[in-house]
Amino acid sequence: MPGVTLVSCGRETFLIDMDGRVVREWRSDRNVFAACLMPDGTLIRDGSDAITTDRFGAGGAAGIVEAVTWDNKRLWSFQCRPSHQYLSHHDIEVMPNGNVLILVWERISAEDAINMGRRAELLPDNELWNNILLELRPNGRGSADVVWSWSFSNHLVQDCDKSKANYGDVAASPHRIDINICPRDGKAGVRGLKRFEGKDGKTGERDWIHCNSISYDPSTDRIALGLNVQSEIIIIDHSASNRGIMWRYGNPQNYRRGGRMDQVLFNQHAAQFVDKGRRILCFNNGRHPDRWWSTIDEIEINYGVDDDEDRKHVSSMSSSSLLQSIRGPSETSLVPLLYQPKPLAATVFRAASAARKKSTRTVLKDGEDGDNARGRSAWIRRRVARMRMERSSKGADSWDDVDSASPSTRDEKERYARDWSSPQTSGRLVWSYGPRKLHAGSFYCSHMSSCQRLKNGNTLIVQGPQGIVSEVTRGGEEVWRWISPILNLKEGESGAVCFVRQGDQRPSPNCEHYSYSIFQAWRYSSSYFSESLRVEDKALSLALRETEYGSVGKCTEKGAAAAEHRRRYLEPWP
Repeated sequence: MPGVTLVSCGRETFLIDMDGRVVREWRSDRNVFAACLMPDGTLIRDGSDAITTDRFGAGGAAGIVEAVTWDNKRLWSFQCRPSHQYLSHHDIEVMPNGNVLILVWERISAEDAINMGRRAELLPDNELWNNILLELRPNGRGSADVVWSWSFSNHLVQDCDKSKANYGDVAASPHRIDINICPRDGKAGVRGLKRFEGKDGKTGERDWIHCNSISYDPSTDRIALGLNVQSEIIIIDHSASNRGIMWRYGNPQNYRRGGRMDQVLFNQHAAQFVDKGRRILCFNNGRHPDRWWSTIDEIEINYGVDDDEDRKHVSSMSSSSLLQSIRGPSETSLVPLLYQPKPLAATVFRAASAARKKSTRTVLKDGEDGDNARGRSAWIRRRVARMRMERSSKGADSWDDVDSASPSTRDEKERYARDWSSPQTSGRLVWSYGPRKLHAGSFYCSHMSSCQRLKNGNTLIVQGPQGIVSEVTRGGEEVWRWISPILNLKEGESGAVCFVRQGDQRPSPNCEHYSYSIFQAWRYSSSYFSESLRVEDKALSLALRETEYGSVGKCTEKGAAAAEHRRRYLEPWP
């Protein structure tokens, strides 16, 4: 698909045309891992804070999320506090309303982890990292407010300690993550390696989930998350119903409903909704040595319900909606049915209204939404539902929700319709690119990498460790390729070492800490950008005109010359 492509290497983020020339460049004070561009030219990016990332020390660590203008002037920035306990990482997702979803690690002590049901022998690092999903809303004061959150710690199950609130049957609880599911040798072991990220593999390592991708579907108000270590994709509910984990795909071993041969995802990255939320696209990395190749997989989602009907009522779905959970031969789809107590007295209206005034200044509970844009009455309905839950779950802790109450209360508040004998599965592979060919490892990325479904049906693919971006058709034909000449150097430095055409070889890095790696890339067509930005920036206008018409089109000769001067190929560094 014609357009411009956004890639980040080191501290630089580049917008390149179809010929590899730089149309725009943003330089950050920090290394950039993930970035995306808005139609008006605003760049949303993360930033790796060397001080805080050293405290966490894992791939994908960031610390800062910020927005800058087309001219690289900061609009707002956000950092979790305290920084020694919380750190943003990996991916960012901008929602249609302008809010931003981010992933955050939360450091949990060994004692607290054991109280959550973690087995003591599965704490080799003497701590555990919980994953939290935050929704940020820019507040107009140079920062952003948290308006919604979802924590993995509230959606766990374990069958080791009956005294804990999350005790239960793992196989019968696919709507929860087993806190003791720990592949042998951790992130290294699931890749078939002894070492990964310069460290020996450890069973039960602190970064036990390594959630690495976020995707939001506005048609159903759901979020897809990629669980790298578990080799699994889950879909959670973002709506007021707060139905938790609604879908799982990739590795039924995680909930004891399959074996090694039933696993179909392997350390995947870039899980994202396509086809209006009906399908999931992901980069399926593979595993050495038995699955030593990567694929880009498109999976058709089956929730086990009439999802089209669910879409029609997404804005009015209540927590009493009847939904089913269906288990297939190798996967599980599930959605809980929440119990609704009798209505509260009319005085709850005043209590809810008072609470609403404080919602933007207090820490929101799991699944709570403080976005004023969704309407006063809608917010009050959600608050009433929350207060109903709180009233019916006496004795629950401060993070009280449907998943954090005591076992007896939880049984009262959740009901599930299960049909484990159903032949239906939660997902069906409908398209795949990257089959085994030539020799083992010919199309293989042990880590990183991403993909994007383009408007013309083609797919943009990033081979992360190799630093190669390509575009393939539905039939598997490669129609475009860009080989990054940008070497990620030591902290604070990055630059192009050569100009690389397709088929050329780049100089090999002289140190294992240097690489050409790219985490993700995004392609934007001409129609994506606002008219005002296309008129204002001549280099962008010229690049987009060339991709559409193969020439400068109506651009004047003088304007074309000025814009052409601004575009450049990446030159050798230094």
